[in-house]
Amino acid sequence: DNRYLVDFSVRSDGSSVYGSSKRWGTFGSVGVAWNLHHEKWLAENPYVNELKIRGSWGTTGGQNFYPFQAMMMYSYKESAIDGLTYDDYIGALLKAFGNPDLKWQQTEKLNVGVDFTLLNSRLSGYFNIYKDVSKSVLIDVLLAPSVGFASYKDNLGEIENKGLELNLRGVLLKDADRRMQWDVFFNIVKNKNRLMKLNDALAAYNKSQDDEMNGEIEEGKTRAPMVRYQEGKSINMIWANESIGIDPNTGEEVFIALNGDKVNKWSTDNYKPLGCSDPKFEGNFGTMFMYKGWELNAYLYYKYGGYIYNQTLVDKVENVDPKENADRRVLYDRWKTPGDVAKFKAISNTEATMPTSRFIEQENYITLSSLNLSYQFDAGRLRHYGIERLKLSLIGNDVFRASTVKMERGTSYPFARNYSVALQVTF
Repeated sequence: DNRYLVDFSVRSDGSSVYGSSKRWGTFGSVGVAWNLHHEKWLAENPYVNELKIRGSWGTTGGQNFYPFQAMMMYSYKESAIDGLTYDDYIGALLKAFGNPDLKWQQTEKLNVGVDFTLLNSRLSGYFNIYKDVSKSVLIDVLLAPSVGFASYKDNLGEIENKGLELNLRGVLLKDADRRMQWDVFFNIVKNKNRLMKLNDALAAYNKSQDDEMNGEIEEGKTRAPMVRYQEGKSINMIWANESIGIDPNTGEEVFIALNGDKVNKWSTDNYKPLGCSDPKFEGNFGTMFMYKGWELNAYLYYKYGGYIYNQTLVDKVENVDPKENADRRVLYDRWKTPGDVAKFKAISNTEATMPTSRFIEQENYITLSSLNLSYQFDAGRLRHYGIERLKLSLIGNDVFRASTVKMERGTSYPFARNYSVALQVTF
C-alpha cells in the first residue's frame, strides 16, 4: 500500500589516482521509510498531505586530491649542466615521493529525518539529524630531511561531523488563477565537528607548526594562527595565546600562561583553543513574489556564533609601516605614552605580532547573495510583432553584507559585487 519503503545499493569503483595496491573501493547504503500519510488513521486528516519518517546509512568515497600523489615521479635529464648524467648516461631525479598504499577516503553517513507537507500544501519541509564519520582522511606525514622531501600523503585522519538541519517553505499568498503568489523559505543548520584520533603523524605536524612559529621572522612581518590538531577538538579551532591587552604603563602586551600566571612573552607552550570558526548555526532564507508579469526573487545567507581571526587589524594597524598602505586607526588607536589605554602596541614596537586573543572576534553576518527582479510582457500584445515571449530581468549578486567584524575581503579569495540586465526574446 506504499506505506513502507526499503532501498539499498552496493558498488565498487576503481581509480588510477590511488596507490597501485589500493585502487578499488567498495561502498554501500541502505534506507528505510514509513509513509504515515498512507495509514488509515491519518489518510483522512485534512491538515496533513504528506508525513514520512525515514532513516539511512551508507558509505561514500572521496577523490579530492591530486592524481599523482600515489606515484613516485622522476624527471630525466641528459644535460651535463644539470649534473644528472653519469658516464654519458641519462640521470633520473626523484621529484615526487609517492605512496602505493594510498586508498579511498571514506565517509560513513547516518541520517534520520522527517518530510512533511501540511495545510493543503501551504507548508512543507524536512528535518534531519545526521552523523558523518570521515575515515582514512588524507594528511601530510612529515619525513626526515635526509629523505629529500618534507612530507608525503597517507590515510590517517578520522573526523566526525554531526548536527541537525531544518528546512521550511511556505505559501503566504496564492490566488486561484495563479496570477499572484508569494512564497518564503527558511533553512537552518547546526553542525559540530571533532577530531576523533590524534596519531603520531598529526602530533608531528603540530610540532612542525610550533617550530615554524618559534623560528626567525622578518621585522614587520606577521604570523597568522596555524592549524593545530587535538583529539576531541574541532579541526577549525583558533589556537592562540590568551591576552589581557596592552599594559598602559609599558605599551607591551600581557599574556596569561596555561598555569594562570601573567607573562609578557608569547610562547607556543601557552597555546589555547580560544574560538572556533564553526558557527553555532547558519543557513539561508528568502522569498519569491509573483504578480501578473512581475517576479521578485531574493536569496539571503546568514551565519551566527562563529569566530574569526581579524588579520586586517594585524596587517594594517599593528604590523604596518605607517608610511605605506595603513588603516587610519594606526594614528589614534595605538599606544603612545604611559597611561594610554589602547588596543594596539606602540608604533615604535616593530616586533612581529604573534597569534593572540586580541584579534579573535565573533563573526555574525548576513548577506544578500542574489536579487532578481523581472517582468514578462503580455504575450497577446507581442504576437503582432512575431514575438512569442519577452522577459526583462535585473540581477544583482552579493548586493550587500552586514557583519560584526570589520576586515578586508578578497585578500585570500576574490569576491565581486556585480549587477546585470538580461533580455530574453523568443520569436
